[in-house]
Amino acid sequence: MSNDFFFDGDEGIVGIMAQDFLLGKGIPIYFYGQNYGFSTLEVFSTAFFIKLFGSGIWALRLGGLLLFSVGLTFIWKTLNETKTSKVISISVLILLITAPTWILWGGMVRGGYVTAFMCFGIMFYITQVKEANWKWVIISSVIGVCAYEAQPLIFIPLLPFIISWMQIQKISLKSLAVFLGIAIFISLILHYFGANDEVWSAPKSILFDFSQFQNLKVQSEGIIYGYSNFFFFTMNVPIAIWWYVLLIVSLIIIVAFIVYFTLKTTTRNKRVVLLMTLCLMLSVFLISSVSLYSPRYWLGFFTGILFLFCFAVIHSDSRNSRRVVIGIAILYCIGLVASRDMKRDWYFVDQNEMKMISELYEEVNSRNIKAVFVADPVLQWKWNYLYGRSIPGTFFSEKERTNEFRDLAFETLEKTPQATAIIGLYGNYVGLDESEPFKAKVNQIAVKYYIVDEIDKALIEETVLRLK
Repeated sequence: MSNDFFFDGDEGIVGIMAQDFLLGKGIPIYFYGQNYGFSTLEVFSTAFFIKLFGSGIWALRLGGLLLFSVGLTFIWKTLNETKTSKVISISVLILLITAPTWILWGGMVRGGYVTAFMCFGIMFYITQVKEANWKWVIISSVIGVCAYEAQPLIFIPLLPFIISWMQIQKISLKSLAVFLGIAIFISLILHYFGANDEVWSAPKSILFDFSQFQNLKVQSEGIIYGYSNFFFFTMNVPIAIWWYVLLIVSLIIIVAFIVYFTLKTTTRNKRVVLLMTLCLMLSVFLISSVSLYSPRYWLGFFTGILFLFCFAVIHSDSRNSRRVVIGIAILYCIGLVASRDMKRDWYFVDQNEMKMISELYEEVNSRNIKAVFVADPVLQWKWNYLYGRSIPGTFFSEKERTNEFRDLAFETLEKTPQATAIIGLYGNYVGLDESEPFKAKVNQIAVKYYIVDEIDKALIEETVLRLK
């Protein structure tokens, strides 16, 4: 495993949700601090591996891979039951496993993304193989609403397959009403029982506004980074030139094959391609409503292209599709060499990530510290997943995605300030270094981190007000 084999803050939140579930604190529905991002299945899968391996990176990684594997399994079943040749089926499976868009996200529990992929795989199977009887109408309704609640931008490219399935199966108005009724009912139930009392960060988007043109210009800069997974939240990660070129080549080949398929295929299949084109345009429209740059918004867009490519392969003459599928699979496999440069953090240190944060914990524990203030909002979630049950940590904020650790840290500060400390990424002090006593006490730990103990209570309170 590389030194960068670690997890990000959002994964840490799902880990905390899984811990809460195992502690009997209820069943979390939505990602903490927001009322979207259906995460229950990710919580269950992560909780299962926490019971097996404890709270660590493997519980998070295997929790995501379990759901991703379920999606892949249903795609494999689709290929087999549509009598796709073994060579093409194996090539498609390799292609999906190594697809740059999902090479990291397939093993990440980040509040709905991998859940949406799993639902997409199941729905792809239903719409390509099953008849629209009552059983499958009900099942598809449940799976569809889970996909929507998990990640709407991944759900949108699923619509062409659902609509086409209903048209081909000539679904009755009664069945359609049942499909929609169940979906709406489940959605209402999820929001009624699962809505978080406090929203940490409400989504910020503007529709039908001239600023969308500027937003789209900003977001379009992240297309290749989103496709390749070379990003971390709002930051691009440098891509090797050779891999950048191969990424563009792979996209050109995929799009060219879909165009060729569209020209040669039946009218029914042409409708699917047209619907997908419209849905991808809708995705772009919604992406343009967000001003905050982040390549992850393109994840649903490229998932739609990926599944449309699979659809075209299934419904094409095997002689035409075999070379294309094998070629793309080979390109993606070559790209695995570049994947070692993917990052899960903005602070790059060529050291073992897990070892460094373990050393930080050992140092904090050796100083008999009972709570820490973390000078990085994302680091606090990693810390609390790994160590928060024994030494709670919090950023300098008035509310958090979950206030449990924040409240414990401030309670400790109030009662025994000498048992608190400030930790963070070395060199990143969020303005705390303006205090000379703080600067004098900074102690670098394990290259990446630092600790400052015997902190001034007033400094903490002042920083909270300053960062409000």
